[in-house]
Amino acid sequence: MSIRMIAETVNADKETVRKILHDELNMKKVCAKLVPKNLTPDQKLVRQQICSDFL
Repeated sequence: MSIRMIAETVNADKETVRKILHDELNMKKVCAKLVPKNLTPDQKLVRQQICSDFL
């Protein structure tokens, strides 16, 4: 789900949604998915490998 889609669903500004997701919920975009920033190094490596496989 994109920030634009969330913003349209909740009828809010995209920048407001982005700030909430990033600053309040500690999320970031990874391979077009929003995931928690606090992944372990092993979890990050697995996600990178999966994303590389899709490319």
